[in-house]
Amino acid sequence: MRFLGNWLRHRRAGFTLLELVLVLTIIALLLAAVAPALSGFATGRRPGEAAAEFVALTRLARSNAIAQGRTYRVLCDPTRGRWWMANDHSGTAPAPGPLGEVFHTPSGVRLATNAPLINGLPTLQFMPDGRCQPAEVEFLSGQGTVRVACTAPTEAFHVATGGGPSP
Repeated sequence: MRFLGNWLRHRRAGFTLLELVLVLTIIALLLAAVAPALSGFATGRRPGEAAAEFVALTRLARSNAIAQGRTYRVLCDPTRGRWWMANDHSGTAPAPGPLGEVFHTPSGVRLATNAPLINGLPTLQFMPDGRCQPAEVEFLSGQGTVRVACTAPTEAFHVATGGGPSP
C-alpha cells in the first residue's frame, strides 16, 4: 500500500493521450451537428450588411457634397451587383482615391433600384445644399429583402425595411 501512496503523490498533473483524443472527438461531433444551422445564419445577414454599406456610402456622399460644395453621386450597376461614389470631376467613374471604392453585393444577393438613369446607370445625386433625389434601393435574396429609402429631398437614406421573404 505504501508504494501506491508514493506513486499517487508523485504523479504529474495532466491528461493522457486517450483523454485528449476522446474530448476532441466529442467536440468534433458537436461541431458537425451545429455547422448546418450556422450556415443559414450568415446567409440571412448578407442583404442587411450590403444595405448598411450602401447607407454609409450615401451618408459619405452627402457630407462630402456639403463640405466641398460640389455634387456627389452614388451610381448603381444592378446587372453587375455593384455601387460606387463619383463626383463632378470623375463623371460616372469612381471618385479618385479611397472615396472611389467599388462595393459589390454578396453572393446570392441582387440589387434593384428605382433611381433615375444618368448616362445609362441608376444614379443618386447629392447636391451641395444637402438635398438628394428620393429613391429606393433593394437588396434581395432568398432569405428576404432589405429596402433602403429616401422619401424626401431633405432626408438621408436609411434602411426602411428588412427581413421577410422576397416577392
